[in-house]
Amino acid sequence: MKHIGIDVSKATFVAASSSDRCSETRTFDNTAEGIKKFIRTISGILDVHCVMEATGNHSAMLLYLLNSAGITVSMENPLKIKNFARAIPSVVKTYVHDARREKITPAPFKVQSKAIMRFKQKRTVMCQLQKQRTALFNLKGSIECLPILDKGSIHAIIETLACIDKRLTGLRKELTELVGNEFCS
Repeated sequence: MKHIGIDVSKATFVAASSSDRCSETRTFDNTAEGIKKFIRTISGILDVHCVMEATGNHSAMLLYLLNSAGITVSMENPLKIKNFARAIPSVVKTYVHDARREKITPAPFKVQSKAIMRFKQKRTVMCQLQKQRTALFNLKGSIECLPILDKGSIHAIIETLACIDKRLTGLRKELTELVGNEFCS
């Protein structure tokens, strides 16, 4: 089995592989086209296993496209990778060196269904909008207690709250339909 350690950043990702004879690292753009280019470079390799840190949304497209291409891919907790890297002496700290060290054999990761991915995205947006709504209510309360009120500021907050409430209502409806239609069928 050939292991490829992948270190993901916002704009790029570094793929590193090594054997007894040589070590190779390549940097690719963290875009759909960059990921497809990477997949083309490893498509001829039999029994390849890509390993990367769980970096949230920055690694989501890479994980999805590797899985879709039928390539074994694993995601590990960054703390686990960091502790593994500590066991290997090195004085250099770069993405390239991190990627080289990610040569472990964790369990393969399977991408969740499209319905679950959509559900999680909508839930994340809902949670963020709820936090913004709470912050705006707090701001409105702190402005309303002032001795001199700027009606324009209060009006802007009320309009923004109405927009957030409308979007939250829409998201709740979408989530209800998503759960009812896609998860229950």
